[in-house]
Amino acid sequence: MKKYFSFLIIFLAVTTASLLFLVFQNYQSFSAYQKEVTMKEQDLRSQEEYFQKLQEIAEKLEENKNLLAKIETGLPLNSEVPELLAFVQKSASQSGLALGSISLGSSAMDEKIKKTKINFIVTGDYDGFKKFLSFIENSSRLIDIDTIHFSYPEKIDEYRFNIKITAYSY
Repeated sequence: MKKYFSFLIIFLAVTTASLLFLVFQNYQSFSAYQKEVTMKEQDLRSQEEYFQKLQEIAEKLEENKNLLAKIETGLPLNSEVPELLAFVQKSASQSGLALGSISLGSSAMDEKIKKTKINFIVTGDYDGFKKFLSFIENSSRLIDIDTIHFSYPEKIDEYRFNIKITAYSY
């Protein structure tokens, strides 16, 4: 009977140890899964916050659509030289100046922005020239006036202005 009792105690001890080992192993894997679920939940929350911020930015862009359109006209996607020349012609005629010769200068790429240089001559009075400069300065397109040279009038109140400008585009 003693052998039977000893065997029973050893059997119960081994069974209990085995069960405890299996439970501990399952507990460890459960803890690992729980940590993984927590990390995935944090990732999901951060992605939701990111998408929410993107949605807010998209709404702000939609609200400021007019401003973006102005920027687009200020820096057009391509340098449309005919458009630019038409603008110069229109500005000159509206200010009472006569557009003379036009020559295209160099075009250069500075990182992503393209610079187009144009030289032209306008003739007319000083007030018309001031009005012309105002048209250039107040245009939505980004245009820099590089140099202005003028000569004394051959006729009364008719100056000759040699202008070099740089227009910017993408």
